[in-house]
Amino acid sequence: MSPEAAFDVFSIVARLEPTVGRVLPSEVHLFAYLGCLLSLYSGHPVADWGYTFTGTVEGSPFSASVSEAVGALRASSDLLSDTTGLALSDSGREEYELLRTLPRNAAREEFVAGACSSVLALPVPLVRSAMQQEPALRRVTALAASRPLLEGVDVDVLYEQFQGLASVIGTEIRDLMVPAVAWLTYLVRAAATESRIVPELKTS
Repeated sequence: MSPEAAFDVFSIVARLEPTVGRVLPSEVHLFAYLGCLLSLYSGHPVADWGYTFTGTVEGSPFSASVSEAVGALRASSDLLSDTTGLALSDSGREEYELLRTLPRNAAREEFVAGACSSVLALPVPLVRSAMQQEPALRRVTALAASRPLLEGVDVDVLYEQFQGLASVIGTEIRDLMVPAVAWLTYLVRAAATESRIVPELKTS
């Protein structure tokens, strides 16, 4: 089991549960991916994240490492699970509080925290809809086939978007909720603009 993925699962569930209630497994993948993108925004190479993602044909991020971590933490009773989603058990919360004191985890948690804090400004369905407009996931949807994310041209396009965002709000900002919400809002607005333009082109 990937230690990075296990810690991210702990952190995401702990942070989302007070706001949204029990956390769906798909939401764990979604916010882990957004955390990875915030790491990229802050100047870290993709390889530093510690595990990879694949885009599904539905346009959602999926990580085999995250899925394995969820399964292992459920088996160890650190995660509680029912039809409504995931929650931390008492033992899971104790383990999370211990793990977050480790320097390697404290450094990555700022990205997970920024990703999860976006739900304070945007509801989860809107975050999910915005993320489907992310360049790598859009390419998956267009190809109608699952494929690895954050490779080659996808990263180049993301860097271009992030450079534009950084020119406005900077990269040294401590609260990564700010660039997360700004970027997600940009994706939503860009998609809305495109949906208005395409019908106009078809009728012209």
